[in-house]
Amino acid sequence: MSDYDPRTDTGIPTEPVGSLPRPQKLQDAYAKYDAGEISKDDLEALQDEACKDSIERSEATGQP
Repeated sequence: MSDYDPRTDTGIPTEPVGSLPRPQKLQDAYAKYDAGEISKDDLEALQDEACKDSIERSEATGQP
């Protein structure tokens, strides 16, 4: 008898591929940047924050 359990051992590792959805806060920042309400530096800081959040959430689910 094998230790393989098809309910838990899928044997098919997966990774997210493609673009991640932009959070509403970042979408709002793009609109504010386009309207001249925030600077490029402010926008880039919010982009960095959104990237960091996405990475942390991915890592929390066990993604490398």
